[in-house]
Amino acid sequence: SADNNMTVLVGADGRRWKRDFIGPLHLSWHSSADPTGSSNSSAAFLQALSNTPTGGTLVVDGYYRVGKVGTIGATISKNITIRGPDSGVGNVANFANSTAVLYFDTDNSDCAIFVNDVQMTLSGVCVSGVGVGVSTGTGIRTTGDNSVFVLDGGARIQSFERGLYALTTDYTRLLNGTITFCRTCLYAD
Repeated sequence: SADNNMTVLVGADGRRWKRDFIGPLHLSWHSSADPTGSSNSSAAFLQALSNTPTGGTLVVDGYYRVGKVGTIGATISKNITIRGPDSGVGNVANFANSTAVLYFDTDNSDCAIFVNDVQMTLSGVCVSGVGVGVSTGTGIRTTGDNSVFVLDGGARIQSFERGLYALTTDYTRLLNGTITFCRTCLYAD
């Protein structure tokens, strides 16, 4: 199996090491992920999403700066959960004190996370832009007749022009989460 920088590592000598684990993947396992937010972790985040199996969970355990790939930060094309390390226990009510942050630099018509005709749950994670008026993009954008977006576990979307942009055919549940500091918190077509 190929080196994926998380669960399979290949040394210079060609030997392979496989992570022995049960449960969710952790973004911090990726060799180029920077949980301090000092450097861009876009490639690590995208590869971690790719490595997360359908129906699986990706744990965001740190403050990760994620840039853009074209006009979209990340496209979710399979049913997954992205959660913080304390999801279901704590609350991400205060961005500054959060232990799980995905910080996106979006502008214009950009979108941080695009949910494409699947179910995605965001639990105990703060998805943040750079601020209204500065970050004119969208936090979460859903599309497709089968899209389901669940905001739970104290999750938070903040500091975008539009927090959540959903088609009227999409199903969105805001259970125990907030959309705040956005010019338009929930926008539907």
